[in-house]
Amino acid sequence: MAFFGGGSLGYSATASGDRLDGVVLRRSGWKVEPLAIDDVHSSWFADASRFPPGSITFDCALIMRNIAHEWEQAADLYV
Repeated sequence: MAFFGGGSLGYSATASGDRLDGVVLRRSGWKVEPLAIDDVHSSWFADASRFPPGSITFDCALIMRNIAHEWEQAADLYV
C-alpha cells in the first residue's frame, strides 16, 4: 500500500464532460487500511464508448481515517 502514498494529485469529473477539476491532497501522515466492498459501480467506467467491455476491473479499495488533511486546487485537465 505504500505505492499509493507517493501520489496526491487527482481529478474529479465536471458536468461539462470535457474538463476535470484538479485536486491535491495535503496530509500530515499516511495510513490506509483495506476496505471490504460488497458492490461497486461507476457510470464513467461502465460507459462502453469509453472502455470496451472487460477492459476495466476493480482491484481494491483503501480507506484513510483520522489523518489531518487539506484539499488544494490544482490545474484542470482537459479531455
